[in-house]
Amino acid sequence: MAEFAAEARLRAGGLGYPFLFFTEDAELARAVVTHPAAAETALWGVDQVFVAAGPILAPWISARAETPEQIEAAVAFEEAVVANPMAIGAGPGDVLAMLETAFADHFDVAELASAMRLSNEIYAPFTGRGGSGYLANHARENWMRDRFLQHVARARAEGDMPDRLFFKFGGNHAMRGRTLTHVMGFGGFVEEWGRSQGLSYFGLMAECRGGEARNPQSGEVVPCESYIVGADT
Repeated sequence: MAEFAAEARLRAGGLGYPFLFFTEDAELARAVVTHPAAAETALWGVDQVFVAAGPILAPWISARAETPEQIEAAVAFEEAVVANPMAIGAGPGDVLAMLETAFADHFDVAELASAMRLSNEIYAPFTGRGGSGYLANHARENWMRDRFLQHVARARAEGDMPDRLFFKFGGNHAMRGRTLTHVMGFGGFVEEWGRSQGLSYFGLMAECRGGEARNPQSGEVVPCESYIVGADT
């Protein structure tokens, strides 16, 4: 754990691994992957590519570049990430499209590049690059549905489907029905999917009412604001 923490601090100022920069989340992830009943693939990622993941992904992509076109695209992506560790979400999408084209015959990298390009489009309205926030959130929720179903298909094909699934999301994603962003939440989809599989589902939301929390962007301790529950409730 100490080795991972030291390595993680080198990636985007410690923000490269989504949510593992929170001590409690890191400990939860460790408990999941080391649990005796854990499946071979114990952690599933279903959300968009994280905004600060560039410093982790750039070396992985560069190591797989072989042709001049691939090397050029990989270098361009590395340079974009060096200039801005948040390039996946806040940088121009042309570098990601360049990766997707260059690695078209390399399935793993092409799939990742496609995911990064879509993520870049989803982030656009929230990083000052224009576009519709509603459409971005709608695309994100649909992406999460597709990724989840892909994980299920893989796990079943490999005989690695766990008996239970635990989802950890922000409140909007976990909602049944329409979220505060006015799109249909992933939580409602999971419940309906579970019903079709003869499985039950329940959600538990941890709310904040007073106290303090650490801002993951600034690292500063700030007042912990309620997500849904009003201060006078």
